[in-house]
Amino acid sequence: MHPTVKHLLIWLVTILVLLFGWRLVTSAIDRSGRHDARAAERVPPPPANADPVTIWPHGVSSLGIKHKDDFGDHALSITVHTESGIAEVHEATADVMVVQSGDATLIYGGEVVDPKRTAPHEVRGPSIRNGASVAVTTGDVIHFAAGVPHQWILAPGHQITYLVVHVEQPAR
Repeated sequence: MHPTVKHLLIWLVTILVLLFGWRLVTSAIDRSGRHDARAAERVPPPPANADPVTIWPHGVSSLGIKHKDDFGDHALSITVHTESGIAEVHEATADVMVVQSGDATLIYGGEVVDPKRTAPHEVRGPSIRNGASVAVTTGDVIHFAAGVPHQWILAPGHQITYLVVHVEQPAR
């Protein structure tokens, strides 16, 4: 296995443990700080038809690069951009991204210009106003909390490919 892929997988596993492990731990403690033994019973089981382990050889689903594996409270997908994208807001989903190749400028925060609701809990627009920007490249790991506007800006001739772990956020 290529050392870069190995490091990306280690980062991804660490992030998943932190996200899902922390959620299980915090759900097992009530507001007074006491352990709630019934909390583990309230964590929904995986879908009956779900395999307990999913492996994407070389970082891509065997069903193709456009395939998204949905596991109920989280999903995996690969995204490839060969040109700049639109502004996006996922109101009920946090995203953890691991850049597999390429580079881009990431604009995040601020507000979406001319926002349009494209699906429940999904907003899109042509750009972001008053956002921050940062250069990202191969090996970078990015976490977006639900509700954070974000947009990829690519220089001509550049591309970016990244693995995304989409984490459904519980209703508040």
